[in-house]
Order: sequence, then structure tokens, then C-alpha cells
Amino acid sequence: MIRKGTATKNVPEDVSEKQKLPLETARIKRVAPGNVPENAFQGQLLDLIRSDPRITYNEMAVQTQRNRKTVQRHLKVLKEMGWVRRIGPAKGGYWEVVEP
Repeated sequence: MIRKGTATKNVPEDVSEKQKLPLETARIKRVAPGNVPENAFQGQLLDLIRSDPRITYNEMAVQTQRNRKTVQRHLKVLKEMGWVRRIGPAKGGYWEVVEP
């Protein structure tokens, strides 16, 4: 049974009812238990910041061999979880790791 107003248009008829979830269900943000970094890459970013608080996005991207945008996305998650914060302006500021 599909509820009225759910975003399931263009779904083939052979798709089971479980697969016809509303889009709102897919947008639920996953929160890790205990407010810990979700993966090893985020832990690696925390280690880089601890070793050099003035490190830039570009330097982190080079050292981790990842795209700059990937670094930004993971740091955004870490900021939302309260693990890091940026002190000062974009140029001349520094990162601070907040230990829980």
C-alpha cells in the first residue's frame, strides 16, 4: 500500500512494497552511536588537524590523496558532530579538535 503524497512516481510495477519507501525516509541523517567519527578517513582528518592546526583543505586533500571537495564534506560532518571547529577567518585561521 502506498500512501497518498509520497514520491514514488516512475517506479516500475514489479518493485515490491518495501522498495517503494517515500523519499523522506531516504533523507534521514545517519548518526553514529556515541558521537564518534563515522569512518577511518574522518579519523585521519582529525589526526592531520592535531598535527598541524593551520593545515588547509588543499593540504589535507594532497596528504590523504582525496579530492578537496571530499575533505570539505567530511569536515562538515565532523563540525556538525562537534569534533572540530574553525577558529578565525578562512585565511589565517586554524582548526581546533574538540575532545569529547
